Amino acid sequence: MSCRRSDRTRLVGCRIGDVALRGCSRGCCHYRDEDISENTRVHFMNRIFSRVPPNHNLPGRTGLYFRQCQSSYRPKFICPARGCRRSIKPFYDPSKLEYEISEYQDWSVRPVDTPELIEAKKNEGIMQGYQNRNSDETREFRALQKRYYDDPSALSVEEIETVKSNDPHSWWIRLTTTPRGWADESSNGPARSLRCPSCGDDTVPVGSNFRIPSKADIRSWREVENMIADGKDMVASFSSCATVQQQKEMVDEAARLRRQEHGADEWAAEKQRRIAAVAVAK
Repeated sequence: MSCRRSDRTRLVGCRIGDVALRGCSRGCCHYRDEDISENTRVHFMNRIFSRVPPNHNLPGRTGLYFRQCQSSYRPKFICPARGCRRSIKPFYDPSKLEYEISEYQDWSVRPVDTPELIEAKKNEGIMQGYQNRNSDETREFRALQKRYYDDPSALSVEEIETVKSNDPHSWWIRLTTTPRGWADESSNGPARSLRCPSCGDDTVPVGSNFRIPSKADIRSWREVENMIADGKDMVASFSSCATVQQQKEMVDEAARLRRQEHGADEWAAEKQRRIAAVAVAK
Protein backbone atom coordinates (compact mmCIF):
# COMPACT_ATOMS: atom_id res chain seq x y z
CA MET A 1 0.00 0.00 0.00
CA SER A 2 2.67 2.48 0.90
CA CYS A 3 6.40 3.02 0.83
CA ARG A 4 8.16 1.68 3.88
CA ARG A 5 9.82 4.03 6.33
CA SER A 6 13.19 2.36 5.75
CA ASP A 7 12.81 2.96 2.01
CA ARG A 8 11.99 6.61 2.53
CA THR A 9 15.08 7.14 4.68
CA ARG A 10 17.15 5.84 1.76
CA LEU A 11 15.15 8.05 -0.62
CA VAL A 12 13.60 5.03 -2.28
CA GLY A 13 9.89 4.93 -3.03
CA CYS A 14 7.29 3.90 -5.53
CA ARG A 15 7.15 5.79 -8.84
CA ILE A 16 9.92 8.19 -7.82
CA GLY A 17 12.78 8.63 -10.24
CA ASP A 18 16.14 10.44 -10.35
CA VAL A 19 19.66 10.09 -8.99
CA ALA A 20 18.53 9.78 -5.37
CA LEU A 21 14.91 8.69 -5.83
CA ARG A 22 15.31 5.46 -7.71
CA GLY A 23 11.92 4.04 -8.68
CA CYS A 24 10.34 1.12 -6.91
CA SER A 25 12.20 -0.79 -4.21
CA ARG A 26 10.11 -3.92 -4.93
CA GLY A 27 9.57 -4.21 -1.20
CA CYS A 28 5.88 -3.35 -1.29
CA CYS A 29 4.73 -3.96 -4.88
CA HIS A 30 5.43 -6.15 -7.88
CA TYR A 31 5.78 -3.62 -10.70
CA ARG A 32 7.72 -4.72 -13.75
CA ASP A 33 10.51 -2.51 -15.10
CA GLU A 34 8.29 -1.10 -17.85
CA ASP A 35 5.55 -0.32 -15.32
CA ILE A 36 8.04 1.54 -13.14
CA SER A 37 9.12 3.60 -16.16
CA GLU A 38 5.51 4.42 -17.02
CA ASN A 39 4.67 5.51 -13.50
CA THR A 40 7.84 7.42 -12.64
CA ARG A 41 7.14 10.89 -11.30
CA VAL A 42 8.40 12.98 -14.18
CA HIS A 43 8.73 16.13 -12.07
CA PHE A 44 11.66 14.44 -10.29
CA MET A 45 13.55 13.53 -13.48
CA ASN A 46 16.75 15.13 -14.78
CA ARG A 47 16.42 18.23 -17.00
CA ILE A 48 12.77 18.70 -16.13
CA PHE A 49 13.26 18.76 -12.37
CA SER A 50 10.61 20.78 -10.59
CA ARG A 51 9.85 21.44 -6.96
CA VAL A 52 6.13 21.60 -7.68
CA PRO A 53 4.43 18.24 -6.94
CA PRO A 54 1.27 17.14 -8.79
CA ASN A 55 -1.86 18.94 -7.65
CA HIS A 56 -4.21 15.96 -7.79
CA ASN A 57 -3.50 14.63 -4.29
CA LEU A 58 -5.31 15.26 -1.03
CA PRO A 59 -3.72 17.80 1.32
CA GLY A 60 -1.27 16.29 3.77
CA ARG A 61 -0.42 13.09 1.92
CA THR A 62 1.21 12.45 -1.44
CA GLY A 63 -0.22 9.79 -3.70
CA LEU A 64 -2.25 8.04 -1.01
CA TYR A 65 -5.53 8.22 -2.95
CA PHE A 66 -4.13 8.72 -6.44
CA ARG A 67 -2.31 5.51 -7.46
CA GLN A 68 -1.73 3.14 -4.62
CA CYS A 69 0.92 0.46 -4.82
CA GLN A 70 -0.19 -2.81 -6.35
CA SER A 71 0.30 -5.38 -3.63
CA SER A 72 -1.33 -8.49 -2.26
CA TYR A 73 -2.02 -6.98 1.14
CA ARG A 74 -5.55 -7.01 2.54
CA PRO A 75 -7.00 -3.60 3.47
CA LYS A 76 -7.67 -3.19 7.19
CA PHE A 77 -10.87 -2.06 8.90
CA ILE A 78 -11.91 -1.70 12.52
CA CYS A 79 -15.25 -1.97 14.30
CA PRO A 80 -15.23 0.71 17.04
CA ALA A 81 -18.54 -0.42 18.58
CA ARG A 82 -18.06 -0.74 22.32
CA GLY A 83 -19.35 -4.28 22.41
CA CYS A 84 -17.06 -5.36 19.58
CA ARG A 85 -13.81 -3.38 19.11
CA ARG A 86 -12.00 -5.61 16.69
CA SER A 87 -10.09 -5.44 13.40
CA ILE A 88 -11.45 -6.92 10.17
CA LYS A 89 -9.83 -7.83 6.88
CA PRO A 90 -11.45 -9.25 3.72
CA PHE A 91 -11.61 -13.03 3.61
CA TYR A 92 -9.08 -14.45 1.14
CA ASP A 93 -9.33 -18.04 -0.10
CA PRO A 94 -8.58 -18.44 -3.84
CA SER A 95 -9.73 -22.06 -3.70
CA LYS A 96 -13.30 -20.90 -3.06
CA LEU A 97 -13.50 -17.37 -4.43
CA GLU A 98 -12.20 -15.50 -7.45
CA TYR A 99 -10.81 -12.05 -6.65
CA GLU A 100 -10.56 -8.84 -8.64
CA ILE A 101 -8.35 -6.29 -6.88
CA SER A 102 -7.79 -2.91 -8.50
CA GLU A 103 -4.69 -0.76 -8.13
CA TYR A 104 -6.67 1.33 -5.64
CA GLN A 105 -7.36 -1.75 -3.49
CA ASP A 106 -11.01 -2.04 -4.51
CA TRP A 107 -11.95 -5.66 -3.78
CA SER A 108 -14.57 -7.60 -5.76
CA VAL A 109 -15.26 -11.32 -5.41
CA ARG A 110 -17.29 -14.04 -7.06
CA PRO A 111 -17.39 -17.81 -6.58
CA VAL A 112 -14.91 -20.04 -8.31
CA ASP A 113 -16.66 -21.66 -11.28
CA THR A 114 -19.89 -23.08 -9.91
CA PRO A 115 -22.33 -24.90 -12.24
CA GLU A 116 -24.51 -21.77 -12.36
CA LEU A 117 -21.57 -19.50 -13.21
CA ILE A 118 -20.31 -21.91 -15.88
CA GLU A 119 -23.79 -21.92 -17.40
CA ALA A 120 -23.87 -18.10 -17.36
CA LYS A 121 -20.54 -17.96 -19.22
CA LYS A 122 -21.87 -20.44 -21.77
CA ASN A 123 -25.08 -18.47 -22.29
CA GLU A 124 -23.11 -15.24 -22.71
CA GLY A 125 -21.03 -16.86 -25.44
CA ILE A 126 -24.17 -18.03 -27.24
CA MET A 127 -25.75 -14.59 -26.97
CA GLN A 128 -22.63 -12.92 -28.37
CA GLY A 129 -22.50 -15.33 -31.29
CA TYR A 130 -22.86 -14.03 -34.82
CA GLN A 131 -26.41 -15.34 -35.28
CA ASN A 132 -27.79 -14.00 -31.99
CA ARG A 133 -25.84 -10.75 -31.62
CA ASN A 134 -28.54 -8.52 -33.14
CA SER A 135 -31.61 -10.55 -32.27
CA ASP A 136 -34.63 -9.05 -30.49
CA GLU A 137 -34.01 -11.34 -27.52
CA THR A 138 -30.45 -10.04 -27.16
CA ARG A 139 -31.57 -6.41 -27.38
CA GLU A 140 -34.19 -7.01 -24.69
CA PHE A 141 -31.58 -8.61 -22.46
CA ARG A 142 -29.15 -5.71 -22.99
CA ALA A 143 -31.86 -3.30 -21.85
CA LEU A 144 -32.54 -5.45 -18.79
CA GLN A 145 -28.80 -5.70 -18.14
CA LYS A 146 -28.45 -1.90 -18.22
CA ARG A 147 -31.29 -1.54 -15.72
CA TYR A 148 -29.56 -4.06 -13.47
CA TYR A 149 -26.26 -2.17 -13.41
CA ASP A 150 -28.02 1.20 -13.00
CA ASP A 151 -30.22 0.12 -10.07
CA PRO A 152 -30.54 -3.59 -9.23
CA SER A 153 -33.09 -2.83 -6.50
CA ALA A 154 -35.59 -1.79 -9.19
CA LEU A 155 -35.63 -5.30 -10.70
CA SER A 156 -37.75 -8.24 -9.61
CA VAL A 157 -36.23 -11.48 -8.36
CA GLU A 158 -37.02 -13.17 -11.68
CA GLU A 159 -35.33 -10.38 -13.66
CA ILE A 160 -32.21 -10.56 -11.49
CA GLU A 161 -32.07 -14.33 -11.99
CA THR A 162 -32.34 -13.77 -15.76
CA VAL A 163 -29.38 -11.39 -15.68
CA LYS A 164 -27.28 -13.73 -13.55
CA SER A 165 -28.03 -16.71 -15.77
CA ASN A 166 -26.71 -14.87 -18.85
CA ASP A 167 -24.09 -12.43 -17.53
CA PRO A 168 -21.12 -13.84 -15.56
CA HIS A 169 -19.94 -10.30 -14.73
CA SER A 170 -23.06 -9.75 -12.62
CA TRP A 171 -21.74 -12.36 -10.20
CA TRP A 172 -19.02 -9.98 -9.00
CA ILE A 173 -19.73 -8.52 -5.55
CA ARG A 174 -17.90 -5.34 -4.52
CA LEU A 175 -16.53 -5.71 -0.99
CA THR A 176 -14.58 -2.50 -0.55
CA THR A 177 -14.15 0.77 -2.41
CA THR A 178 -11.30 3.12 -1.56
CA PRO A 179 -12.07 6.87 -1.80
CA ARG A 180 -10.24 8.83 -4.48
CA GLY A 181 -8.76 12.20 -3.67
CA TRP A 182 -8.75 13.30 -7.29
CA ALA A 183 -12.29 12.35 -8.37
CA ASP A 184 -15.85 12.61 -7.13
CA GLU A 185 -18.20 9.76 -6.34
CA SER A 186 -19.81 9.91 -9.77
CA SER A 187 -16.72 8.36 -11.37
CA ASN A 188 -15.93 5.63 -8.88
CA GLY A 189 -18.89 5.37 -6.52
CA PRO A 190 -18.99 6.08 -2.81
CA ALA A 191 -16.38 4.64 -0.48
CA ARG A 192 -17.49 1.23 0.73
CA SER A 193 -16.30 -0.64 3.79
CA LEU A 194 -16.87 -4.13 5.09
CA ARG A 195 -19.56 -4.87 7.64
CA CYS A 196 -18.42 -6.27 10.94
CA PRO A 197 -18.99 -10.05 10.96
CA SER A 198 -19.64 -9.93 14.72
CA CYS A 199 -22.19 -7.14 15.16
CA GLY A 200 -23.12 -6.22 11.58
CA ASP A 201 -22.27 -2.52 11.97
CA ASP A 202 -20.31 -0.52 9.42
CA THR A 203 -16.56 -0.58 9.85
CA VAL A 204 -13.97 2.18 9.54
CA PRO A 205 -11.04 1.82 7.09
CA VAL A 206 -7.65 2.36 8.71
CA GLY A 207 -4.06 2.42 7.48
CA SER A 208 -1.85 -0.65 7.46
CA ASN A 209 0.13 0.68 10.46
CA PHE A 210 -2.88 0.80 12.77
CA ARG A 211 -2.49 -1.50 15.77
CA ILE A 212 -5.74 -2.52 17.40
CA PRO A 213 -5.83 -1.70 21.14
CA SER A 214 -7.03 -4.32 23.58
CA LYS A 215 -10.72 -4.17 24.46
CA ALA A 216 -9.80 -3.23 28.03
CA ASP A 217 -7.72 -0.24 26.90
CA ILE A 218 -10.49 2.31 27.37
CA ARG A 219 -8.21 5.32 27.00
CA SER A 220 -6.85 4.25 23.59
CA TRP A 221 -10.33 3.43 22.29
CA ARG A 222 -11.58 6.81 23.47
CA GLU A 223 -8.81 8.43 21.41
CA VAL A 224 -9.82 6.32 18.40
CA GLU A 225 -13.47 7.31 18.83
CA ASN A 226 -12.50 10.98 19.04
CA MET A 227 -10.45 10.71 15.84
CA ILE A 228 -13.39 9.13 14.03
CA ALA A 229 -15.84 11.72 15.42
CA ASP A 230 -13.54 14.55 14.28
CA GLY A 231 -13.53 13.12 10.75
CA LYS A 232 -9.82 12.38 10.76
CA ASP A 233 -8.53 10.35 7.83
CA MET A 234 -7.74 7.07 9.56
CA VAL A 235 -6.05 5.64 6.46
CA ALA A 236 -3.65 8.55 6.05
CA SER A 237 -3.05 8.80 9.79
CA PHE A 238 -1.79 5.22 9.99
CA SER A 239 0.05 4.90 6.69
CA SER A 240 3.72 5.10 5.80
CA CYS A 241 3.03 7.12 2.65
CA ALA A 242 5.12 10.27 2.62
CA THR A 243 3.48 13.47 3.78
CA VAL A 244 3.71 16.66 1.72
CA GLN A 245 6.42 17.95 4.07
CA GLN A 246 8.37 14.69 3.85
CA GLN A 247 8.16 14.74 0.07
CA LYS A 248 9.44 18.33 0.03
CA GLU A 249 12.40 17.25 2.16
CA MET A 250 13.08 14.37 -0.24
CA VAL A 251 12.99 16.76 -3.21
CA ASP A 252 15.39 19.14 -1.45
CA GLU A 253 17.73 16.25 -0.64
CA ALA A 254 17.60 15.08 -4.27
CA ALA A 255 18.53 18.59 -5.41
CA ARG A 256 21.42 18.70 -2.93
CA LEU A 257 22.77 15.35 -4.11
CA ARG A 258 22.46 16.45 -7.73
CA ARG A 259 24.48 19.59 -7.01
CA GLN A 260 27.03 17.48 -5.17
CA GLU A 261 27.28 15.05 -8.09
CA HIS A 262 27.60 17.81 -10.69
CA GLY A 263 30.34 19.52 -8.66
CA ALA A 264 32.29 16.35 -7.87
CA ASP A 265 34.80 16.79 -10.71
CA GLU A 266 35.41 20.44 -9.85
CA TRP A 267 35.95 19.58 -6.20
CA ALA A 268 38.36 16.75 -7.11
CA ALA A 269 40.42 19.18 -9.21
CA GLU A 270 40.38 21.78 -6.41
CA LYS A 271 41.42 19.13 -3.91
CA GLN A 272 44.41 18.11 -6.04
CA ARG A 273 45.37 21.78 -6.46
CA ARG A 274 45.36 22.31 -2.68
CA ILE A 275 47.41 19.14 -2.11
CA ALA A 276 49.95 20.34 -4.67
CA ALA A 277 50.03 23.79 -3.07
CA VAL A 278 50.73 22.29 0.37
CA ALA A 279 53.51 20.10 -1.09
CA VAL A 280 55.17 23.11 -2.73
CA ALA A 281 54.90 25.12 0.50
CA LYS A 282 56.80 22.40 2.37
